[in-house]
Amino acid sequence: LTLVGAGTNRAAVGAAVETEVGGVVRRWYVTPAHGYLSQSEVTVTVGLGPAEKVERVTVKWPGSAGRKQAWTGLAAGRRYELIEGEAAARDVGP
Repeated sequence: LTLVGAGTNRAAVGAAVETEVGGVVRRWYVTPAHGYLSQSEVTVTVGLGPAEKVERVTVKWPGSAGRKQAWTGLAAGRRYELIEGEAAARDVGP
């Protein structure tokens, strides 16, 4: 999942991502680094195991007064772009 924020925070740094797969909820946070002199990609990779889709993805966008947005039914084996304010996830390939 690649998050695209509105305004100046296009990388959505600080966003909280929650996924539900097979009834199990997991959380990630978009951060550019995890320690001194480190760097991390801001893409969120979701492991699905044998599941064929992510039942629900909820993003709490940073700097948007706690604005939350959700998408459902994202297929396994695909990359998606989740854009703040857009209702549909963009499928950008395998």
